[in-house]
Amino acid sequence: MQYSDRTIAVFGGIFIMKKFSLHSQRPQESYQWVWYISEKSIQLSPLFIKRYTGHNPTERWTVTQWLALFREPGRDTIKQVIDSFQQCDQDHLLFTGELISDSHNAIHVTVLGEALTFTDGKPALVSGELTINPADQSPGPSHLDDSSLLNLIMEKLPYSIFFKDRESRFIRISRECTTKFGISQPEEAVGKTDFDFFEEEHARDALKDEQNIIRTGKRIEDKLEREVLPGNPPKVQWASTTKLPLYNEKNKIIGTFGITNDVTEQFETERALKESEKKYRSIFENIQDVYYRTNREGIVTEISPSIETYSGYSREEVIGHPVADFYYFQKDREKLIAQLKVSGEVSDFEIRMANKQNILMYTSVSAKVVRDENGQIIAVEGIMRDITERKSAELELKETHNFFDQILNNTSEGIYVVNSDFKYIYWNSMMETISGMKQSEVIGKKPYELFTHVNHEKLANKFKKALAGQTTKSSDYYYEIKSTGKKGWAQAYYTPLHTKTGEIENVLVAISDITDRKQAEQKLRKSDDTLNKLSQQVPGAIYQFQQYPDGRSRFPFASDAFYSIYEINPEDVRMNADKAIERIHPDDLDSVHQTIRESFLSLNPWELDYRVQLPERGTRWIRGRARPEKQDDDSVIWHGYLFDITDKKRRENELRETMDIVGDQNSRLMNFAHIVSHNLRNHAGNISSLLSLYESEESEQEKSQLLEYLGMASSRLNEAIRDLNEIIDKQSGSSKNVSLVNVYEYVLKIKEILSTDITVQNVQFDLNIPKDITVEYNPAYLESILLNLISNAIKYRHPQRQPVISISFENSGNVPVLTVKDNGLGIDLKKHNNKLFGMYNTFHGNEDAKGIGLYITKNQVESMGGSIEVESSPGKGTMFKIRLNCDLARVEREAR
Repeated sequence: MQYSDRTIAVFGGIFIMKKFSLHSQRPQESYQWVWYISEKSIQLSPLFIKRYTGHNPTERWTVTQWLALFREPGRDTIKQVIDSFQQCDQDHLLFTGELISDSHNAIHVTVLGEALTFTDGKPALVSGELTINPADQSPGPSHLDDSSLLNLIMEKLPYSIFFKDRESRFIRISRECTTKFGISQPEEAVGKTDFDFFEEEHARDALKDEQNIIRTGKRIEDKLEREVLPGNPPKVQWASTTKLPLYNEKNKIIGTFGITNDVTEQFETERALKESEKKYRSIFENIQDVYYRTNREGIVTEISPSIETYSGYSREEVIGHPVADFYYFQKDREKLIAQLKVSGEVSDFEIRMANKQNILMYTSVSAKVVRDENGQIIAVEGIMRDITERKSAELELKETHNFFDQILNNTSEGIYVVNSDFKYIYWNSMMETISGMKQSEVIGKKPYELFTHVNHEKLANKFKKALAGQTTKSSDYYYEIKSTGKKGWAQAYYTPLHTKTGEIENVLVAISDITDRKQAEQKLRKSDDTLNKLSQQVPGAIYQFQQYPDGRSRFPFASDAFYSIYEINPEDVRMNADKAIERIHPDDLDSVHQTIRESFLSLNPWELDYRVQLPERGTRWIRGRARPEKQDDDSVIWHGYLFDITDKKRRENELRETMDIVGDQNSRLMNFAHIVSHNLRNHAGNISSLLSLYESEESEQEKSQLLEYLGMASSRLNEAIRDLNEIIDKQSGSSKNVSLVNVYEYVLKIKEILSTDITVQNVQFDLNIPKDITVEYNPAYLESILLNLISNAIKYRHPQRQPVISISFENSGNVPVLTVKDNGLGIDLKKHNNKLFGMYNTFHGNEDAKGIGLYITKNQVESMGGSIEVESSPGKGTMFKIRLNCDLARVEREAR
């Protein structure tokens, strides 16, 4: 295969054919060279080295060695060109100079090069031509074979270099490519294609690219390819490939050539970097805390999106602004800067920021100073965390601690705390009063180092029980502190204090000084003998009951008769009254507690009748009387007596039952009297009206009709009197005044009784009552109820419309319900509801109204066990619903 005079250069690790031309048109000697800037070495054409330098053709040169070959003064100029080229991204390197040959003669050379790869924007790999001018003393052929440099590159460079014909068959490969294909000699690849060395997908894509290059002449640069080489398992690697057309001397495309650089490590690194950047970006965008960065002037240059949730500001409203704008107190910033200047970083530094609403926020900042390579401060970066809630809780806790400390120091009890090492860690002011020892004398000391009575009374055991989780109380004990002269009686409560994790680290002890109580008890005991002698001479039990402000109670004294009251020995309640209180009847317990509490506060005498439940004698009634007396320790002692009034209560109950019976009888007699008065008045009024009509009537026919009505009215009056007599007879001879009555027939009977009013007032009836319906009821009561309601409907008719009375009957839930409705004047229930069924109450100013009709009706309905309801509005009429329940047991009880 013949190659053209195009030089082979390196571009990004890829060999390409590139032609360099100089301004001279004369024949020149040209040699290729490669400058590995990253490796600080130069590779010259072996022919040039052999012909002009005498060095080993395979050696690489350093830049310093290269410059040493040139004569002064041009050497400095060449060095400046080389240094300048390394610092920028210029396209070409061009300089001339006199090169000293091995014969110590100077040859004039022109060096031309082009940057092929870059790192961080600066040249990394350069390739070009070194040309010897014809006028120099070292003549040479017009063209030299430079294939030795190509052979060297194909053998030594760590790149997969390949040449292919128009059918994409390999015609030459580099040593590195041989290794990748897994063959021993480059010649083994000749005539083969990518399908022989790669998986089908990669080989197919490569063939497509190469045929496109042959067709169009367009090159492919730095294409990232995924190569899968056969094996078990298959080897996967990533490569950066550049492919170009391959020309012959006639400038005709005869194939392709290219170079592939293994960038697997770089690809994986970049992918990991992208993943890391993606992860970092995700964290940056979603982190709850706020990341920020400011420059040395305090301007915010970066901040995470969480600032909006944190403060209400968006990133755009913060970036570019002085960080000082967001401090609530500038002194906090001054302190932060001072700390950063000293140590270069801060951790959990508390500052107060202002949110968008200018509301104070507490913030914990961890930040550090960022410096450049010269050690100069260029930025500050850090993390902010909102601790407003925690800070508020701390402030609240502090306030609460101060609050409770004030309470503990003003309580009437001594309070101290001992830790698990049995050392005092708290001592309130009352303990100073009780013991005479200041807090500073006690804190850090152990109880038995200061107080001998702790061991004597074995109180240390109480501490141990409390540390084990048990709340306990000591008995009354005597203490004497020799160092202060304090002495007296006390009682202590030991309570375990738990941490948040449930562990017990401390014990709280509450001390009550009971010296005054003990002295009072001694006085009481002296009077016990006298009280015992007196108590034997009076009925019932003489006692003393004492209650303390904390609710504790006891019976300091009780006579022997106390046992007959509570069936408890007095000794069992001398120090604790709970056993006696447990005997009080549950229904009376609240009354006992309430009256004692009122007497405790007001010091008024206590008096109460209550029941007790005794094991032997059952429920008994007790009457208690006592007078309270305030004590020096703020307790109260009642001096009084208790005696059994069960028999008296029984007599009172019997008397009350008798009175109830008499009351029921009187009520029934009064009800009967009202029936007689009201019903007979309606009959008499009807007869009187008929007689008046008869006297004023001239027509004999009408008079005859009126006489018939008079006869009918007289007959109804006799029936009413007969029914009333029957009631009297039944009440005197039987307890039952109930029988089956036909509701429909009784409605017709009432219409006959009120026939005159019905005719005169043109009253219309709307009856919805089954004719055969019967109910178990008192007949006289049913007649009276219907008479009252219907006569009232006629009496209080509306003057501007025809009276209509609707009467219906139904069984609602097995309860007979009678409904009487009219379209009359109606009643203002908002005004008169509470007195509607009262005696002698009238509502319309009618002169004939007596105000007893509705009272009688309600009394009769309820005495039978039923109820009556009313619905009414002024001007719209009234509706009564009567539930005709018949409670025989109640009727019999009232009949007795």
